[in-house]
Amino acid sequence: ISTVASPALGRAIGAVRATSWTRFASVIALIGLAVSPNVAIATVCFLLRTMLNGIGAPVRQSFVMGVSDEHRRSRVAAYGNLPAVVSGVASPSIAAWLLVSVAEEAPIWFAALLTGMSALFYHTMFRNWKPPEERKVDLATVTSAVDATALPLPAEPPDGHARPIAT
Repeated sequence: ISTVASPALGRAIGAVRATSWTRFASVIALIGLAVSPNVAIATVCFLLRTMLNGIGAPVRQSFVMGVSDEHRRSRVAAYGNLPAVVSGVASPSIAAWLLVSVAEEAPIWFAALLTGMSALFYHTMFRNWKPPEERKVDLATVTSAVDATALPLPAEPPDGHARPIAT
């Protein structure tokens, strides 16, 4: 579902909105996971969160590649993955401490807080950025900037009719 929904959502509402809103929805799923009264509801919340992350990640990666200079894309991709790598290394220790010292659901609340802050920061920083595929071309500006008489004409009109003589 995530693989099919990701490009469609990105086209429909834009890359930044799709990424931000799937992250915000992921926070709601995490909160549902934290307050779940039983394993069945917790499982549904966990699967929903996984699906939402699967929708948002490809759209975010596409956005980052679209707005990055082509010569620096590999470096940008590496830096883009750095937070996930760092959090993957640090989170087990932090989660274990929260689990033992605070409460059983504390690691989930902490993850929801970080995910929400990340989504808000991402949306705030990039809401006015557009990747190339989302930029609209103003035809009035393009046509005024290009002299139509300088454009080469095709050898034969596509409909087979004679071409009118330009004056």
